[in-house]
Amino acid sequence: MLLAAMTYDVDTWFRDKACKKPIPADDPGKFGLKLAALVHLGEGDKRDLADDSYPAFIWFPAGQAYERAQQLCPQQFSRAIGANIELRSVTIEAAPDTPLLTRLEIKAPWLEEIRIDQARLKGVTSWSGIFKPRRIEMIETDDPTN
Repeated sequence: MLLAAMTYDVDTWFRDKACKKPIPADDPGKFGLKLAALVHLGEGDKRDLADDSYPAFIWFPAGQAYERAQQLCPQQFSRAIGANIELRSVTIEAAPDTPLLTRLEIKAPWLEEIRIDQARLKGVTSWSGIFKPRRIEMIETDDPTN
């Protein structure tokens, strides 16, 4: 499974430097949208992103523990995921009624592993150079104690 992350792991990006710096999703202006223009987007309106406005991506290999996840940029997809895997476009969509707190409704074993592991290790954000996606900052935004 491949996810677009809400933010990126700076240490992983700095170590790999395989691509342009990813854009965190905390400000739509970073995606080439002016906030004034965002107001005029209707629900369901979409906008294609230029390659200098891509978020970081997290790839979770099938059947593997979440510690095997990798933060990737599109240039790394074919090397990490499969020979003919490439990103053709990224689109963002205006969703004005979306809640600010989000808990994914997908069934993925690695997601439950992350929830359990990171609830137990509150406040731990570094694992000695090993990339572990941070659930609250990168994937879900709900209260970690739920």
